[in-house]
Amino acid sequence: MIARRQWTRQWWEECRPRYDIFTSDAVLDELRRGHYPIQAETLALASQIPLLPLEEPIFDIVEVYLQHKLMPHKLVKRG
Repeated sequence: MIARRQWTRQWWEECRPRYDIFTSDAVLDELRRGHYPIQAETLALASQIPLLPLEEPIFDIVEVYLQHKLMPHKLVKRG
């Protein structure tokens, strides 16, 4: 776990500038659930990342994820 955390921090420092990154309301909702030691820090970081616009290609990707069971169906908000 400590190694994964270090790899993530290294990626953010070294690789992040090469990419456009986005998050979503679904990710922010997940981060808000429960209580964990670095929740405030995590939410502060995530809130600085632009939200991915919800356009038709995103819905298509979600459908593929659901069909292949790559994400829990119950977490998808419809409508």
